[in-house]
Amino acid sequence: MKRFLLANISLILVLLTTLSGCISTKRVEDGDYLLEKNTVLINEKRIFSSEPDRYIRQKPNQVFLGFYPFYLHLYNLADLNPEEEINRIKEENSGKVKFMEAVFSKKAVKGLELDYTSIQKWVKETGEEPVLLKDKKTNKSVEQLAQLYKNKGYFRATASDEVNYAYKKAKVRYNINTGPAYFIDTIEYSLPAGLVTELYNSEKDKSFLKVGDQFNQSNFFSEQSRITNHFKNSGIYNFRKNFISFTADTNKAGHKVKIKLIISDLPVKTSMGLSFVPHKIYTVSTVNVYTDYKYENYTKVVKDSISGNGYYFLAKDENLYKPRALKDAIFFEPGKVYDEENKRLTIKSLGSLGIFKLTDVKFKIDSTNSSYSSLISNIYLTPLKRNTTKIEFEGTNSNTLGLGLATNFSFTNRNTFGGAEIFSVSVNGMVGNQKETSLNNDAIFNAYQYGVNASLQFPRFLLPFETRNFVPKKMMPKTTINASLNNQLNIGLSKNSSNASIDYSWRQSPTKSHSIGLYNLQFIKYLNSQEDYFRANPSEYENIKLAEDAFLTENPEYEDLRDTKELYVIMLNDDEFKDDPTYQDFANSVQRYQRLTQNYLISSSSYSFTYNSQGENKEKSFLFFRGRVELAGTMFSLANAISPLNVIEDANGFESKTVFGMPYAQFVKFDLDFRKYWRLNSKDKLAFRALVGLALPFGNSNTVPFERAYFSGGVSDIRAWRPYELGPGGVQDYPFDYSYDKVKITLGLEYRFGIFNKLLGAVFVDAGNIWGIGNTDELSNFKVDTFYKQLGVGSGFGLRYDFNFFVFRFDFGYKTYDPSKPEGKRWVLEYQKLFDPQVNFAIGYPF
Repeated sequence: MKRFLLANISLILVLLTTLSGCISTKRVEDGDYLLEKNTVLINEKRIFSSEPDRYIRQKPNQVFLGFYPFYLHLYNLADLNPEEEINRIKEENSGKVKFMEAVFSKKAVKGLELDYTSIQKWVKETGEEPVLLKDKKTNKSVEQLAQLYKNKGYFRATASDEVNYAYKKAKVRYNINTGPAYFIDTIEYSLPAGLVTELYNSEKDKSFLKVGDQFNQSNFFSEQSRITNHFKNSGIYNFRKNFISFTADTNKAGHKVKIKLIISDLPVKTSMGLSFVPHKIYTVSTVNVYTDYKYENYTKVVKDSISGNGYYFLAKDENLYKPRALKDAIFFEPGKVYDEENKRLTIKSLGSLGIFKLTDVKFKIDSTNSSYSSLISNIYLTPLKRNTTKIEFEGTNSNTLGLGLATNFSFTNRNTFGGAEIFSVSVNGMVGNQKETSLNNDAIFNAYQYGVNASLQFPRFLLPFETRNFVPKKMMPKTTINASLNNQLNIGLSKNSSNASIDYSWRQSPTKSHSIGLYNLQFIKYLNSQEDYFRANPSEYENIKLAEDAFLTENPEYEDLRDTKELYVIMLNDDEFKDDPTYQDFANSVQRYQRLTQNYLISSSSYSFTYNSQGENKEKSFLFFRGRVELAGTMFSLANAISPLNVIEDANGFESKTVFGMPYAQFVKFDLDFRKYWRLNSKDKLAFRALVGLALPFGNSNTVPFERAYFSGGVSDIRAWRPYELGPGGVQDYPFDYSYDKVKITLGLEYRFGIFNKLLGAVFVDAGNIWGIGNTDELSNFKVDTFYKQLGVGSGFGLRYDFNFFVFRFDFGYKTYDPSKPEGKRWVLEYQKLFDPQVNFAIGYPF
């Protein structure tokens, strides 16, 4: 079977390659050549770096999946002169045309002509014209490649080209001979005495130019930017990059370069011409904040103002913001030296408040200062609407509600208490149908979910003590208070959940952020009867029924207790029955029933750290990491130490302390999420993810609550399996409808590429599973020497459409390696049907 598949794939590739060659040159005239490939050799060695490619002026047509010139072939399919073709057809088929005009009307026939013309125009514009080899562009590429390496310090670098012609196609090889590298031997300085020399020397050790380093032009640009930023951040408000210049003497022996760095004084235009005056440090004298700026009201007079300590909060109508809230987001102060970095931080901080549509900061020289060394700052703030509402409708497909409809109504109030707070509340509802478990199969909907969620965000830490010494305001601290009430009414697993939390977050740097969940209290109450639960989980009820029949056959005196919790306790504690072959599945089903239907209080605190090197450059390769730890139950344990709490016992004899009659959960949970993204070119990207999770119950709990346990499968996990379908471990014929446990590993590798316009494609491989710790079934437990053999592997492909603000995604997954099969029979891809994948629909990327 594998040989058959390999042979078919090979045959398809050969046919595609042959067809590609024929179609590619369809519109290449005699004497012209289609540019098929560029190759770069440096000192006779092939390189695969993308840098030289940027200096080649002529690139081959784009390819799909690394070899197929889809856009070129699409262009070649187009009729470039559709009007001429229409006229030819009409002349050759004049009788048929007259008949169609008589039957359908001339207007209808004309409509067909316009449709044909429009289709051909779309095909032509979507496709890509053949790239023909041009000598001028090749010669220009040779010049730029040589210059690239001269800029890197290879002053004797040369470049040439070789062209291989075959079947109207051309392959170009660029040969670069770098010659010897030149190194910086000495650095001289020509700096104005006083302020400039003092500032330069204060950070001279950070220079990008070092004696002994290889000459590289990019280091000179970096040094120019470094000096400029340093000077502007030190108060020289009007310093510019073009005040800095360099000279390089390459005539020294031994491939050495002598560098000279020159910084000029400030050029000033006078009646006598251009003169130079010394640079000086500027201070901020006044900060004007226009809190309701609109361009159309620019000439309107200020009606409301609040002032103090050099700050002026000005409004054309009414000041709605507490001065302190805005001052916390402004990083320059009256009387302090000007700092360019503070301007950037101010714009970013004011924007992060989420209450302004536009933020602009401008400076001008204060003419009232005799030395003209003071600046007036004008900050223009354009508010967003104070109150906004939004209503959304969508189709859904979830594990618990099946196919259904959802709606969400949200309301947002900005500047709630005048201190830039943001209050939001949303009401959501969802309806679905679970026909396979419903007693009324004719009902349109038999499962429901609804809830209310509210949050209040403050642009500062709400704490009884000052925190700026260790979290300064430039880290943009925030406090968020959340509360929610949610109800889920469906067959077997109805419950309501209430949640309240307070969280603190801040950004340590552009790449690092932190979050502390100071306190999270969640109340979970199960609503269904035992009968409802087992109707929704028939496989588990079958395990219990078989065990009950076996036990009651031997112990008929308990027949009146059939299907009751009292009987389950008796059966679990009967030493003789523990040897019965039905006992283990029965015990597992009872344990799962108790776990899924247990009322819980979860009182926890958490900390998370996020590192993201992407920044503002969306086109570069970057790294993402998030680590999180959650500790639950410690507060109630402390309360129990002070005053003992009431205790209840489950069917297995485990005793739990309770609060308000409910056991509280006690566990520790660790999550690590690592991702790496490689930008291959303008459209193609390679993405990798590794996720590891561990949840350990202790103290008052012998299991982790269902809401905090792990599962595998689904639209953003192992996409060849449905949610809760994969695992645990290497268990075969898993008897339960939901698989979840304490350990999780997920790996993913995805190649993302463009198809045309906003339509994108992907091929992927996912691997992972979940495991238990201390489970009775050894195959489900995590073991260092076996876990890698139990990783489920799925592969597939996807189609995505990019709407700019979100991505619409379809993924098609195929089971490749199934750990639920016996060893030696786990490679199952060859048995998968091409047109029967696991289909996943979602909004956004999986990772």
